[in-house]
Amino acid sequence: MSLLAAAGLGKQYGARFLFREAEFTLAEGVRVGLIGANGTGKTSLFRIIQGDDDHEGTMSRKRGLRIAALEQDPTFPADCTVREAVVSSDPELADLEHQMRDIHHKLEHAKAEESEKLLTKLADVETRFESRGGYEVEHRADKILEGIGFPAERHDELMEKLSGGERGRVAFARLLMMEPDLWLLDEPTNHLDIDGILFLEQFLVDSKASAILVSHDRTFLDRLSSETWEIEAGKFFRYPAAYTRAKELRDERIKAARREYDNQAAFIDKEAEYIRRYGAGQRAKQAAGRKKRLDRLDRLSRPDERARAMDLDLSAGESPGSMILKLRDLCGGYGERVLFKDVKRDVERG
Repeated sequence: MSLLAAAGLGKQYGARFLFREAEFTLAEGVRVGLIGANGTGKTSLFRIIQGDDDHEGTMSRKRGLRIAALEQDPTFPADCTVREAVVSSDPELADLEHQMRDIHHKLEHAKAEESEKLLTKLADVETRFESRGGYEVEHRADKILEGIGFPAERHDELMEKLSGGERGRVAFARLLMMEPDLWLLDEPTNHLDIDGILFLEQFLVDSKASAILVSHDRTFLDRLSSETWEIEAGKFFRYPAAYTRAKELRDERIKAARREYDNQAAFIDKEAEYIRRYGAGQRAKQAAGRKKRLDRLDRLSRPDERARAMDLDLSAGESPGSMILKLRDLCGGYGERVLFKDVKRDVERG
């Protein structure tokens, strides 16, 4: 069954088209690598798939399609732990877990009479938590956190003590807690070490969901995808293969298109020369007919034309001194957590 189907799909900003006339379908269980230079429209395509209707053409989605995409600026419940942040993909379970933690904290300082009431309330909350499958969800959260590099001893750490990169990893773990029909993953390996990348690869292999993956990690795309979509020079291309083979197919396409372009250019030159030579002579009627056909000819674009990268002049001005950087007693961290301290280092030119 098809999850997505696009016909004549296009996205425009002002007078500039990122892409147009895109045609594709995405079947259940298929993982696709989406490639293209920065700014070609990969993020815009993700937004269209998620429901942005500012586009040309049509985007059809399976009824009730569940999509999971990584947030650009993730937020978490106030005063929550790492595990609670991950479980917050299910708000009701996250609230029950937070209540249990709060009750346990109060029990540490409660008197006998108050303790009895708290224990009764705790039993009720735990029963609701268990009936919702909370302990299985916790186990799944712990497994995912450990898989992406958060050891068990850090699962009860407060989110406010984490660095920006760590918060990003927790947000990714929360995403993996979902069970969607379609993953939209933009550079998912950015904050992961080798073990984390291997865990993610196996996680996606085990998942029954389809996936569209944007990544600069070619090995990651080769291992996971069976199809490649490319946005280039305002056009959309599909290849029935993972990245490395898709690149070979792309080169073959460009060579074939270049031959077709060169053949047409030679034909145009030949016809133009005939028209120039015989336009006013005995063969003027034939020349006029050829000119009409030439004017109606659908001209091919050069197949390897791309938007030029901007030119930068990075030549040095005044020559710097021999010492480029000097660090003395440098410290850094988040909250009470020290990441490094007492750094002393000189960096010389070259």
